[in-house]
Amino acid sequence: MFAPWRRIVSYPGASMSDHFHAWLDNLVSRIIGFLVRFFVLITAGLTLIIIFLFSIAELVIWPCVPVVAVAAIVKAILP
Repeated sequence: MFAPWRRIVSYPGASMSDHFHAWLDNLVSRIIGFLVRFFVLITAGLTLIIIFLFSIAELVIWPCVPVVAVAAIVKAILP
């Protein structure tokens, strides 16, 4: 979850400033990686919940389709 985004990693140079910049770059890359993965997981979870709810509704409605079809035919024939 905290892996760097797209494995973008900075390697420190010789100076202390280069070490700090590499550390900061790696930290930002890890934060972006976390946020992207987090929102992808949340979106996937919500999608699964929505699909589950539609599936339950389909299971409830599907057995009623023949009854509704017959009732529509009877209503059309009998005024």
